[in-house]
Amino acid sequence: MRASIAGLGTSQVSLLSSDQLAALTTEAVPGLSSSQVQALGTAGLNALETADFTRLTATQIGVLTTTQVANLDTRLIAAMFSSQVAGFSTAQIAKLSSTQLQSFVPANLGGLTTAQLQALGTSGINALESADFGALSSLQVRGLSTTQIAQLNTQQLAALTSVSIAGLTTAQIRAIATGSLSALESADVVGLTSLQVPGFSTAQLRLLDSSVIRALTSTAISGLTTTQVASLDSTARSLIYARSAAGLTSSQLGALPGNVLDLGALSSVQIRSLTTAQVNAIGSDQVAALTTATIRGFSSTQLAALSSTALANLPAIDLAGLTATQMPGFTTAQLNRLDSSQVGALASAAITGLTTTQTVFGSR
Repeated sequence: MRASIAGLGTSQVSLLSSDQLAALTTEAVPGLSSSQVQALGTAGLNALETADFTRLTATQIGVLTTTQVANLDTRLIAAMFSSQVAGFSTAQIAKLSSTQLQSFVPANLGGLTTAQLQALGTSGINALESADFGALSSLQVRGLSTTQIAQLNTQQLAALTSVSIAGLTTAQIRAIATGSLSALESADVVGLTSLQVPGFSTAQLRLLDSSVIRALTSTAISGLTTTQVASLDSTARSLIYARSAAGLTSSQLGALPGNVLDLGALSSVQIRSLTTAQVNAIGSDQVAALTTATIRGFSSTQLAALSSTALANLPAIDLAGLTATQMPGFTTAQLNRLDSSQVGALASAAITGLTTTQTVFGSR
């Protein structure tokens, strides 16, 4: 049959009836030449049995006329293999209607290339069923234009997985419409990296649900810029802080007000990076979280900025961690707020660091 088909002229192929085309064997279909495939016309192509149509090669798919493609039966599109889909030219892809695009299934959408996806335009991408759109790979998602990303509906955005979201570029993230951000789910953002997070605008960050903020990994949080951190409301900042206090950089910490800091979660190096304004804002309940190790992170300048009230509430056991180089930072007013248990906890080595002005305290 393959040989007999190969010998037919284009005019003869165009005259084949629906019954004759339906009778073609799966072995004969791959033998059709480019001109024969085109000679089938719209009706002839759609008359092929599904099993026969799926035997067309990517090369044969690529020579279909745009009229044939524009009228291709949804039954056949749904049955296509991804290798066949990859055969469509960008001109052919652009001719597919919304109804045809909705007939694609996750299994064959994997054949779409970056060029093909972009050829669909915004209307074509929006026509894809959310389940199908969610099946796109991270590489395919990365291939979408920012204009296409900006037009995604909430159902499509919600269908993205953590794997596909990992494919978004910073430009694509910034292109996500603020009205669609509510569709992002906590299970999806775990795929974001520190290189992607800077892509969010401050307006976008402020619209993210608290569950989404809470789901960001410590690695992703480390990518937030100081401008982004500063733009967050107190609730979001607290969530980020609680999620990854130990991983926050000095610049990120600098964007947080001192009265929200959990000193017990910070290292001595992080504490040393705090500004005097932040230290001055530390409350009496916060200093209770300090340890003998972390208190050594304060410089003498920082200690001078510590409020007398906060200092008075420092656990005596933590004061034992102070060193001689830190002691000169205390003002007389601060030292006079210390009670006898706190004074008694100071190490003798630390006391040797008191200046002559501070010896009045030392004689108490």
